[in-house]
Amino acid sequence: MPVLFWILAFCISVLAALVFMVLWIVQCGKARNKTVSRIQNEQQALPTQEWFPDRSPSTLIIVHACYNVEVVERCLESLMYTMDAIAVVVENPSPRSEEMKSMVSKFKKRRLVYKHIMMNENFWGFPYLYPAAKGKLKEFLSLPFVCLTDGDVEFEPDCFGWLDECTTLLKKHTGKLGLVAVEVDRSNFPPWATNADFVRNWKEQEEQKHRTQEGYYRARTGFQMVCMPKPLYMQIVSEFIQDGTLFLDSNLYGRLERHGLDYAVTENNVLYHIGWDIYTDYHKKKENSEYAGYIKFKQESIVNCEAPPTYTGCSVLHNHT
Repeated sequence: MPVLFWILAFCISVLAALVFMVLWIVQCGKARNKTVSRIQNEQQALPTQEWFPDRSPSTLIIVHACYNVEVVERCLESLMYTMDAIAVVVENPSPRSEEMKSMVSKFKKRRLVYKHIMMNENFWGFPYLYPAAKGKLKEFLSLPFVCLTDGDVEFEPDCFGWLDECTTLLKKHTGKLGLVAVEVDRSNFPPWATNADFVRNWKEQEEQKHRTQEGYYRARTGFQMVCMPKPLYMQIVSEFIQDGTLFLDSNLYGRLERHGLDYAVTENNVLYHIGWDIYTDYHKKKENSEYAGYIKFKQESIVNCEAPPTYTGCSVLHNHT
């Protein structure tokens, strides 16, 4: 009798263990399914291009590219999260143009870059003028806004609302604001900078920044990333062509003032200016800098026509217009 009791008890214990194991496996399976489902939902919620069948752009971003393939790639990658924009890359030709073309083609496939336009000659400041002047932006005439960037900026994950902030300000202050620029993060400002004009300009921009009665922050930046109403951009392009003015940031701000229009910077979003890292690295390492080739190319090959293009050395610009 005792032997039968212990055999029965053992069988019941084994059976109970098997039942517990089966229930545990079922629960783990359910938990795993929930985890997989949650991860998939989170992935679908991520603002990456692969999860969207197409873009519905309200803004054209003109990206100036030259030589620095890796820097422009960082810029374009951070623009992938700006779902209501489409980009056109305008390139100054360089020894790395084939690399640039290959890199940009990847962003064409990812449906960020619609067109890659190659300049005929290396005139700094002209890429923002040439595409519109030559009718290469006809496909985008219906878009209400245009943004311009030198292609050496990057947006952090918490600043992907930059475009919405810019266009919201432009719409809210229609007829008052002609331009909204994304504020520049000053954390990597070159501490070694000795160019008095360069340092003074940025210092003055920071000191003169203030909130206006209308509620926006008034300040200037360079062409890191500036946004304008498209009709105004096209109008200023036409005016610059007529009077021989290059599309430089100082000229643009001056033209806005002549039109009685103000300008602003974003309050809630900033960009990281990779360009400052480039010059800091070169300042420290000189010819050993990874950017030495770009600096040399820019110094030797880029014509920075500060004067109107009718002046000697820049008259060739008229051949493009």
